[in-house]
Amino acid sequence: MARSVQTNGLVYKRCYVDWGGRCAYCGVGLPKVKHVDGKIRASVDHFIPLGKGGLNSRGNRVLACYPCNLAKNDTDPRETKQWPHIEQRLAELAIAPKMGQRKLKMLTAEIVAQVFPQRDADVKEENSHDAAPALPLST
Repeated sequence: MARSVQTNGLVYKRCYVDWGGRCAYCGVGLPKVKHVDGKIRASVDHFIPLGKGGLNSRGNRVLACYPCNLAKNDTDPRETKQWPHIEQRLAELAIAPKMGQRKLKMLTAEIVAQVFPQRDADVKEENSHDAAPALPLST
């Protein structure tokens, strides 16, 4: 039976950026958040299952659509040699420097604009609310 670990929003966002907003297994574009309309649409999958010795670290986490994650279940990729491109990307991520929250937020917005061009205007509007309003100059 596969072990499950809850991932917080920050882990999901980092994984979203690391994988370009696409499922590592099938390449489908995924939403910026895991739950859409009350349903799980995407998840963070441990490439090498935790129950088979995999670590809960950036170098073992992939972004996956929910159907691919269910289908993979606790398959150990070391036994099947099914996804060599994913193994290569995980090796790159394992040595990549960590990024801060501000940079992560900017990159997430850029990726959303690329993956979902029709939402570009919505993302820009959302980010415009993050900026502090201009204060009137006193004389």
